[in-house]
Amino acid sequence: MNQKTDVSALPDGIYPGINESDYHAARELVSSSLLKQVRRTPAHARHYMLQGGSQPTPAMQIGTATHIATLEPESLDARVAAMPDGLDRRTKAGKEEYAELAASGRIILAADDYDMVLRIRDSVHAHPAAATLLQGTRAEVTAIWTDALTGTRCKARADALCNSGKVIIDLKTTTDASPDGFARAVVNFGYALQAAHYVEGFRASEMAFIAVEKVAPYAVGVYCLDDAAIAYGRSMRERLMVQLDDCIRSGVWPSYGDQPLFLSLPRWALSGEEAAAANTEMGVAA
Repeated sequence: MNQKTDVSALPDGIYPGINESDYHAARELVSSSLLKQVRRTPAHARHYMLQGGSQPTPAMQIGTATHIATLEPESLDARVAAMPDGLDRRTKAGKEEYAELAASGRIILAADDYDMVLRIRDSVHAHPAAATLLQGTRAEVTAIWTDALTGTRCKARADALCNSGKVIIDLKTTTDASPDGFARAVVNFGYALQAAHYVEGFRASEMAFIAVEKVAPYAVGVYCLDDAAIAYGRSMRERLMVQLDDCIRSGVWPSYGDQPLFLSLPRWALSGEEAAAANTEMGVAA
């Protein structure tokens, strides 16, 4: 789809080829990113909705370029460019050359970042399980659906979808792609919530994560969530969908509470005599 699409007006269904900017412009539809903001506080979710999502950062541009290189390599040259060697944006000539590059609409990366993107791509495609998962997939596929619990319309955009439509593939760059390291990322960054949202929207059987580290040797791990993690994500999603629906209906978007709270320091912050004093006050034997 090259023409502009009003994604929020589309009927429920699966849509390949929707422009990324059109997808993000559909603010009325609930995404997993919005639910992650609700998880923080409804006030953050409201701000996110009003701002139209997160503003692109250099790190996000590198992430987008990584997805293009790995999942849509045929379009890499048309959508991503490396900064030419010796280009100095402080000079008049450098500014003009950069402006010409930027006018092409491509993502412009520093040479080192562009090289990293290519190395990540090569590492993913060299990994047996990752390469098998990606074989014959469709990239950047959008799902639009009506949530059965709240009646709220939702959206999700899969990095890749297998031809059967039963397995969603999500590419994640990370600092630690080991099983323990990525399990922590699943909790910290709400990946179980994301998986529950996507599986619901695509009516898929599972979501497979391709985790790849951002530094050499660009190690790769491929993971599917176990039953406990899936149940955890589904329960969180249902709770947040209901909470969001209540906020929309009431117009009340709370943050961290309306009343003063007693605050306890984390145990790791206390050491030596301070920890002993805290334990004594709490009635814990030293």
